[in-house]
Amino acid sequence: MGAGIECPWRPQRIRWRGSQGSLADWATDSLEAAKLLYVQPGSQGLLKPGTKLGEEYLSGCPPIVRMQLARAGLRLAWVLNQIFR
Repeated sequence: MGAGIECPWRPQRIRWRGSQGSLADWATDSLEAAKLLYVQPGSQGLLKPGTKLGEEYLSGCPPIVRMQLARAGLRLAWVLNQIFR
């Protein structure tokens, strides 16, 4: 990561780099993130179809979305590095 760029996931970066060649690892990471997004706020129960999502739900989503975008960026960089070597 560049100097001055805040990255709260830096310790996990090494694991992501190690799993970048495996589509199964990518799919597992996405599945785990999706499971976090389908939980009713304040409980362990799953959201039911048609549930109205409020501020509590929406305020919990940005960290998960940022994590997935960070993973996607690292994986894209890895793929491009493999192509252009």
